[in-house]
Amino acid sequence: MKSGSKVDRSAAPDTLLGAGDVLRYPRAFSRSECETLIELAGTQEKFRDQFRDYGEVRGASTICWLPTAKAPAWCVTRVLDLFARAARSFDFDVSGPLEEFKLMEYRRGNRVAWHVDCGGGPTRTRKLTMTVLMSEPGAFAGGALTLAGSAQ
Repeated sequence: MKSGSKVDRSAAPDTLLGAGDVLRYPRAFSRSECETLIELAGTQEKFRDQFRDYGEVRGASTICWLPTAKAPAWCVTRVLDLFARAARSFDFDVSGPLEEFKLMEYRRGNRVAWHVDCGGGPTRTRKLTMTVLMSEPGAFAGGALTLAGSAQ
C-alpha cells in the first residue's frame, strides 16, 4: 500500500515541552498509514508483555516486533526523518541502524510503570524514543503518555 497521505511533514514540532526534552509531531502518520501498521502487526508473532510485574497492573497486553526489513519503506523513511529532525533539535549526533519497531497493544486496565527507555545491552546507545498513538483518541478513555519533568 502506498502512503498517499498529504500531511505537511516539514512543519516545526507542534510542542516543545519541559526543558526541551519532548517533541510532539501531531499527525506524523495518517489514519490509513496507522491502519496499515495495525494490520501488519496482526501478521506478526505476538508475545505477552515483557515488562516486569511491578506489583500493579502489567504493561501492554501483547507486543510484537516488526523488523525494519519487513516494515513498509514509507514507514522506515518517515521514522528516520522524524528521528533526524529530533536529533537536530537536541543537537544529537545519531547514526547506526534503526531498531526493530515494537508494536504494543493495550487493553482496559493495562499500564506501564515509570521506566527509562535506555540502559544496558542493546539499548545502551539509545538517545531517542518515539511513541506513536495509532488509535483514534476518542476510541478509548485514559491512555495518557506522561513523562518525567513534563507538565503533560
